[in-house]
Amino acid sequence: MPLSRVKHKEDVFYGLLADFGHKIAEVGQDYATLVRNYPQSRDLIAKMKEYEVDCDHHVAEILTELYGSFVTPFDREDIAMLARTMDGVVDQIEGAARRFELFRVEEMHPEAVRMADLTASACMQLGELFDHLPNFHKDPVVMERVRSVGMLEDEGDVVYRGALGDLFVGTDPMETLKWVMLLERMEAALDCCKSVGNIVQGVVVKNA
Repeated sequence: MPLSRVKHKEDVFYGLLADFGHKIAEVGQDYATLVRNYPQSRDLIAKMKEYEVDCDHHVAEILTELYGSFVTPFDREDIAMLARTMDGVVDQIEGAARRFELFRVEEMHPEAVRMADLTASACMQLGELFDHLPNFHKDPVVMERVRSVGMLEDEGDVVYRGALGDLFVGTDPMETLKWVMLLERMEAALDCCKSVGNIVQGVVVKNA
């Protein structure tokens, strides 16, 4: 196969991943807005569902291209895992947003706002990461963004543990249970962001 066609096929995958990364960054910003301004922002819950469906389409597009292509920029298994884990970020965000309504949240927990802000920052870092991914062999920004996402997730762990400690000091067991379940889902979204970074790190290491 001519090198120009190989390069074109690789560019297709990088373009699809970058588009997905931009969508995740957009989701993260709206998620933070939803949490920060809740309950006045509750209309954004429906938008989170729209994002979740849209991201399923991104995964399907990547996998369809993957199954029909002999040429990929890196391991096929890594591309598939990357697409599904990116989708997992949005699934977890949408799940958290849905629970605000399901659990009849009327006042947002301060640590929930901090968790959402950290997640939005991690999503933005992922968006930038995928813009630089085509040159991952020599572009230091890729690994810089991977490290940044990891640090944001570490900070989220601290916020999450602190929030749990505060919750169990409370006297309303139902309120405590509600927020434990909510914060667990919010923390899972940050975990997924870090997992995306870990997959990219593995790609960089394997192709060094």
